[in-house]
Amino acid sequence: MTDPKMTPENLGHDIALRTQARAREIGEDVRVLGERAEATLLKLIEEARVSGRHQVFHLGREIVKLGRKLEKLGGSVQRKTARRASHPH
Repeated sequence: MTDPKMTPENLGHDIALRTQARAREIGEDVRVLGERAEATLLKLIEEARVSGRHQVFHLGREIVKLGRKLEKLGGSVQRKTARRASHPH
């Protein structure tokens, strides 16, 4: 307390004002971080949606390919069965 005007009451008031100012700064930092976190979360959700749609689209294509292969295989089996039925051993 080198300042003669700085009485214990004034010092307490000064500390309270500084504490309040710092609390406001911290509150603002928290608000900004919250906004950034929300924006990041929304971006991640959108990326997951896009990735999910891409994966579903790709899976659909693979299912179609598999279906075509099964149709060919089924046709081949039917032809072999028909040949066996018409030409018994």
